[in-house]
Amino acid sequence: DLKRSPVASRQLSSRQCQQRRCRQSHYRWMQHRARQQPHRILREQLGEHGLWWKSTFYDGSLGVPLLMAGPGIEDRGRIVNENVGLLDLGQTLLDFAGVTRLPNIDGRSFRSLIDGDSSDWPDQTISEGTGRVKDEVGAIQRTIRRGPWKLCYYDQMRVQLFNIEEDPLEHNDRWDDPACSDVVSDLTSRLLEGW
Repeated sequence: DLKRSPVASRQLSSRQCQQRRCRQSHYRWMQHRARQQPHRILREQLGEHGLWWKSTFYDGSLGVPLLMAGPGIEDRGRIVNENVGLLDLGQTLLDFAGVTRLPNIDGRSFRSLIDGDSSDWPDQTISEGTGRVKDEVGAIQRTIRRGPWKLCYYDQMRVQLFNIEEDPLEHNDRWDDPACSDVVSDLTSRLLEGW
């Protein structure tokens, strides 16, 4: 019973129950993930792709689970698979709080996804950063994730393309695959637009 504390026989507040449900949901997700891909829980730190840090665009470094609970979230346990970015989180929280959207911000509320409607969601996110290439500081890195596809651009390095649904561990780089030339062209133009 979520209303009863296993340690003490006192009633839990509504907020404590909500926190407990959120933790339980997170633990269930971790258990599910551990059964499917146990090495992906800590991911890059364990040497995946021969790396021991998180400053890459592999999904083990970029993919972050997000759990949400609170007023206005009715369908508990819903898993949203569409791509959302950190810029979208602020707008989403404002939307749930009933506050006007911030002007001149790229993000948009993903409340519709939480409510089960993905009909007008762009299912795209872009991440960028700087890194080190051959003793140079500030080499540009950028990636786009759109639907199941992810294109990674590293300055002065080979571009990579992965289909995350078919290859969740990102071992099969499809950049040179002729069958993917339209995907490469589309994602490259989206990624470099306005840059």
